[in-house]
Amino acid sequence: MNKLPQYSNCELLCPAGDKLAFFSAINNGADAIYLGLTQFSARQKATNFDIDNLDYYLCYAHNLGVKIYITLNTLIKDTEVSQYLELARQAYQKGVDAFIVQDIFLAKEIAKLCPNISLHLSTQGGTCNVEGAKLAKAMGFNRIIVARETPIEELALMTKIIDTEVFTQGALCSSISGQCLFSSVVGGNSGNRGLCKQPCRQLYSLDNSPPNYALSLADLSVGEDIEKFANIGVKSFKIEGRLRGVDYVASSAKYYSCIMRGLDAKQAYLDMQSCYCRGEYTKGLAFGQNKDLFAHLSQGHIGREIGLVSKVGNFCVISTKEKFKTNDCFKLLRQGKESGTGVFLQQTNDLIIKYNGDIKFGDSVRLIKTTLCPSLTKKIDITCVIDFEINKQSKVSLSYGDTIITVEGQILEQAQNQQLTELSLSTCFSKTQDYPFNPKIVIEKLDNVFMPTSKLNELRRLAYLTLFEKLGNVNKAERLKEIAPTQNLNLIEMGKLNTILSSLTAVIDDEFEGYDNYDIAVYFPNNYKDKDKLAKFINNTCGKQRYLYLPNFLTSKDIAVIEKIIDNFEGIFVQGYYGIELSKRLGKQLFCGFGYNIFNTISAKYLKESAKYISLSNELNLEESQKIKDAVSDAFIQNIGSLEIMQFAYCPLGKDCVNCAKNEFHTLIDKDKRINILRRYEISQCRFTLYNCSNLLYRQNGNRIVNLVGIEKSLKAKVISCLDSPAQLTNIMGSYTRGHSNKGVQ
Repeated sequence: MNKLPQYSNCELLCPAGDKLAFFSAINNGADAIYLGLTQFSARQKATNFDIDNLDYYLCYAHNLGVKIYITLNTLIKDTEVSQYLELARQAYQKGVDAFIVQDIFLAKEIAKLCPNISLHLSTQGGTCNVEGAKLAKAMGFNRIIVARETPIEELALMTKIIDTEVFTQGALCSSISGQCLFSSVVGGNSGNRGLCKQPCRQLYSLDNSPPNYALSLADLSVGEDIEKFANIGVKSFKIEGRLRGVDYVASSAKYYSCIMRGLDAKQAYLDMQSCYCRGEYTKGLAFGQNKDLFAHLSQGHIGREIGLVSKVGNFCVISTKEKFKTNDCFKLLRQGKESGTGVFLQQTNDLIIKYNGDIKFGDSVRLIKTTLCPSLTKKIDITCVIDFEINKQSKVSLSYGDTIITVEGQILEQAQNQQLTELSLSTCFSKTQDYPFNPKIVIEKLDNVFMPTSKLNELRRLAYLTLFEKLGNVNKAERLKEIAPTQNLNLIEMGKLNTILSSLTAVIDDEFEGYDNYDIAVYFPNNYKDKDKLAKFINNTCGKQRYLYLPNFLTSKDIAVIEKIIDNFEGIFVQGYYGIELSKRLGKQLFCGFGYNIFNTISAKYLKESAKYISLSNELNLEESQKIKDAVSDAFIQNIGSLEIMQFAYCPLGKDCVNCAKNEFHTLIDKDKRINILRRYEISQCRFTLYNCSNLLYRQNGNRIVNLVGIEKSLKAKVISCLDSPAQLTNIMGSYTRGHSNKGVQ
């Protein structure tokens, strides 16, 4: 069935973490599927797909008009670049439709290898404004997967520049896309490398409040409001969930497919809730922050409510008109918190479940697991023409639209005993096995002939395989001729500069003394509109290079604030890709912050074409970062001070603006009593940065960054005065971490 007019140019993009999810997505209305291979995927814990068996899934999808996008969306180390590009080359030659990439600079190398491939900038790239959209287009991307936090007003501007893709369903990261180091800092498992351990889903006490899931966001479900996205020109609606079950993929795909086709979507929505629902669903930040954004009280899947406990004894009774099945599972909540679990026992009128936990009258009963009705397998109608004449080769022709293939088998002899019949041939060729065909069998010619069953089956398999590959191998033949293996490529030469630089950059806030001890001052104000504090900073940094700190998430409204004060600075210290375009528009020097996550020499060299200074990723170890510094001038590493681990575009305090004291600093305390500092700052509206419980401290020669934001005022001057004395720094800073300087990340 065709889509509604407003969705006629829109794509439904579904996840596939394994082959079952792959088929479920197709059978329930996906226009495109994104999946990862065994390497370089941001969902390394998914089953994923192997490059060697990718051909079949590509052909299967292409037979049905479904596109396949491959996720190559992790950060890549120097030692992995060749392997990464070789994997891209192989996948390209097999006929993939697009690559989803996080590193915008490695994408240029992919484009050299894979002519005319469609490149999609991952949401990990953090594209959130017009400048970011312009940069992506200039870098050769065909589409941006917009940062989940982007307001719809900003999104409307971006759709006029480049094709956009938005998340409409699934889990929400607490931190701004691509800017979370929480998992890597606490356990060495980097979200930027596909191994996030989700520490944001743990219990925390925010400002000494009772512990709850303070950073855990509810699942996104835009639902029928995707029409608002369609109306401003969004091209692709994306469902998150490569780590979720096949039933979730099936029900979520069906739900949005029904909406886009004007069909009744109610049952699909209920099924989707039952398969996975964290919180009560939220429309997300595109439409502004609401109270439903958080899942503070109960972690994980809470399903959908099917009734309340009406009686408790040895078993639990729920009055409901809905019918349930054996093996259905339930979770019970009281005032939003889990009170127990249950499984189906029996049902005549009331539902009776066997339970565990402290269950009471009136508890909410929620379905969290059920068996869904299987979807019909999606197939295409083809015609199968059989021509079996005596003393001639057996011949089968298959056709779909303008595509016709013919295969021939053995020469047929007259039957002596058992001859082939129309029924036996129809029965044989109706078996399409693993191919998505619905054949109409036409017996054009059938003499009194015989063929062994094994040969007949062989002919059938050859016919269907030939059509399958003919329809599925889109551009494969041409691509095989286009490129050579990566070892023959002339990648950017990684020469060694052998220069010795030693410059100190300090990231400072509004409370700091001792300005004479560093070369570059990066100002990160509490309020970008506060002219008095800005004047104090300017007066105290005479003779220094001044840069204004810009976070990775910046809207047009924020940029309007920046434009009013930018003349006081030589440049901007930016944590997001958009800074490349914004620095040009503002006519200011660019200092690329550690938020760029520069992980390899290729990206560093490309970036230096636009930036005066660059920072390397805080997830590299010293050996990895030193190799890049040897090849690229003016590269900095943060080695001392506050360590940014999360950035928030929403208010973790619940956006209670009426009662908010607008304190600059808050505390987030984990179960082990470790205190992380949460800093509020304001541009056009409030933003928040979370700093690690222990400050960063390790010895590093050459260009260094010390981040003094959030460090106690009395300590700041002391830290600066003894930067080259590790023993004194250790005593001053107390608890500290060496970060990833020794081991790096996996």
